Amino acid sequence: MGNIISSSKLEKELSNHHQLPIHEKFYGLENFGNTCYCNSVLQALFYCQPFRDNVIKYYNNHLKEIQNQSSAPPGMIQASSAYIGYWKSSTRVYQDKEDTLILCLGDLFYTITQQKKQTGVIAPKRFVERLKFENELFRSYMHQDAHEFLNFLLNSIAELLQKQIKEKQNRKQKLNSNSSSTNIDESAEATNKENEKKKQQESTKTFIHEIFEGILTNETKCLTCESITNKDESFLDLSIDIEQHRSLNSCLSNFSSVEVLSKNDKFFCDKCNSLQEAQKRMKIKKLPNTLIIHLKRFKFIESIQQYKKLNDRVVFPFEIIIQNTTHDIENPDKKFYLFAVTIHVGSGPNHGHYVSLIKSNGIWFRFDDDNIDIISENDIYNCFGNNHYGSNECGYLLFYQSYKQEVE
Repeated sequence: MGNIISSSKLEKELSNHHQLPIHEKFYGLENFGNTCYCNSVLQALFYCQPFRDNVIKYYNNHLKEIQNQSSAPPGMIQASSAYIGYWKSSTRVYQDKEDTLILCLGDLFYTITQQKKQTGVIAPKRFVERLKFENELFRSYMHQDAHEFLNFLLNSIAELLQKQIKEKQNRKQKLNSNSSSTNIDESAEATNKENEKKKQQESTKTFIHEIFEGILTNETKCLTCESITNKDESFLDLSIDIEQHRSLNSCLSNFSSVEVLSKNDKFFCDKCNSLQEAQKRMKIKKLPNTLIIHLKRFKFIESIQQYKKLNDRVVFPFEIIIQNTTHDIENPDKKFYLFAVTIHVGSGPNHGHYVSLIKSNGIWFRFDDDNIDIISENDIYNCFGNNHYGSNECGYLLFYQSYKQEVE
């Protein structure tokens, strides 16, 4: 009853905001005991438009494939209705054993977008059940970590998509090899295979990589010969330390600060062919289209052998240009705007609550499981953290969208 009243109130408030398109939906997610970590991240990802569009596209393509492979009439293929509390059952042609996280997520997202009402509440039961099936970490009723869930979800989807791409490539390669002539010159065949291998490596990039992937480069400078060694690694989110820093820009500067490798931590220089003192620093070589920043608010304290929450005040801007990049980075002035913040409420890592503040069509909303409220932009300032008064409602995950991707 309370959710119905809350939904009705939100609908009235939305009617006062004429810039909101009527097709945009605002649905709370039911909490199954301890799934606020999941709900808060899913809401942020739902309002990441490129991600939502790609997930729903994948889901719809899957349904079309099922339709083509079966003799069932079109009406038999539909979104699962298990999410809506008052619907009793769902009609699915494929079996549960064929479920994957991306299909369950696509089902959830698609179901939300197809609702007649603009507001309401949905129970993401199928998704949560699949999540627990795939990772035992999330099966308990203990407090879970929103960043761990985000990391697992994006990596799991990317790995599955890459596996499916490779399987498709192998089938295509097999067909081509069967149909090709046996009299092909050996050197030409070797060249073709090498070219095909390069194409496959390039084409295994998924929409997860297109949206969230950036590249870090680890620059190590030998202090003897001054040669520089670079080692690249990809990332889907940036985890940064926050201690003794007062702003996000300060945290990012510290992330790329110079570290001296000496004594027992000397660097093996290939040019000198020996261990040498060196300077190491991390820089961003390629910026993602959607930048997710994880503020490391949980620190392990050796003296008490426990994790402690850091409520340090970290001011994060509504717009940002990342400065700690390599000199040759493409589009160095790429600008990002904040569209979602996942907040941890509580005094420690083993208990508490997660909510998300999300911007949609110029309006900020607070998503707290099945409750949604319109908030002021000034309310964002309350989740920076507070060193003096011990405020425990702190920004934990920051979601930034590039202006270029938004235009596209």
